Amino acid sequence: TLTIKGKAHLISGQDVYYIRPQPKLGIDTIKKNGPKTKDIFYCFLLLYVLSQAGINTCHLVYINKNSYKDIDFKCKLQDNKVQIEDKIFDYSLEEIKQNFASLYIHCLDKTLPERNYQDSDYQCQYCLYRLKCQSNVNI
Repeated sequence: TLTIKGKAHLISGQDVYYIRPQPKLGIDTIKKNGPKTKDIFYCFLLLYVLSQAGINTCHLVYINKNSYKDIDFKCKLQDNKVQIEDKIFDYSLEEIKQNFASLYIHCLDKTLPERNYQDSDYQCQYCLYRLKCQSNVNI
């Protein structure tokens, strides 16, 4: 059984909007590298569930907290894969469920998952667990 907790921020016609406020540094990184994997996963799940109600596009909207300028990535499901503009992300529903199940186990075990970025990346500056995660993080 697939249970999704969380919310879509707006549903309009056949589109769902998932809005993610970001600091300026985060927006600059997203402009350079594209949407965050966790947000792509969430859009995939929203589209998977809501496609039965006729929703066929998820707008992943990142908004700069200071200037309110936004970046809108239009996500669609195509052959059970997420397509954002001309790029197709090869994540399966099973892979996404396993990812969230793994995070759930880490929560139960009170452990941190492995990071997929370097110690110097900006994410560490905002993390409440940075001192527990790696003692050699220079912030």
